[in-house]
Amino acid sequence: MAVGVPERSLRDMAAALSEFEGVRCLWRVVAALAVYTLIRVLPVVAAVIVAIVSVNGPVAAASVSAVVALAVEALGKKLRVRFPWKAVLANRLFKFEAMNPATQVPVRVRAADEDVAGRALRRARFNPVIYGLRVGSVPLDAPDLDCEIAVHEPAARRQSRSDPDRVQRIADVLRGAQVRARVAGVDVVPSPGDVANA
Repeated sequence: MAVGVPERSLRDMAAALSEFEGVRCLWRVVAALAVYTLIRVLPVVAAVIVAIVSVNGPVAAASVSAVVALAVEALGKKLRVRFPWKAVLANRLFKFEAMNPATQVPVRVRAADEDVAGRALRRARFNPVIYGLRVGSVPLDAPDLDCEIAVHEPAARRQSRSDPDRVQRIADVLRGAQVRARVAGVDVVPSPGDVANA
């Protein structure tokens, strides 16, 4: 399914996709750059064709080559407007970042941990919608948990068997990343042994 190309840069999309897939996404970056290069080289190829055909060629051949050159240039312009090199990454990234509200789990973390939590959740194939909401009324028993994240499980990459299983998997991911959190009411406190081994 083709998606609208986001305003994000190629570098930002590649970085986000690498958090979901690791180095397996690198071929997509190479493919995107190849498409970009191909589109940019089209006018040069058209000019070379025109030069080859029109040198010592009859007027009809030169006219045909000019039409071919104009058609190739028009095609190149049309493709450049659609950003197909970004679509190579955007279509794949959409599978991970598409909202799936039916699987949303509220997670509270410390503001200082939201980046670490986001990276850990993406590696585990969850979509953390980090909107950096600073919670005005923090829990009395956890005043340090001042940032809320909505975590979705992508529909295309669903792994949890049930809602409680999803909550437990998210809690395990954050515990493994040494992030103090509260996942849908479940406290996540990294054990001292985990901190020592980190």
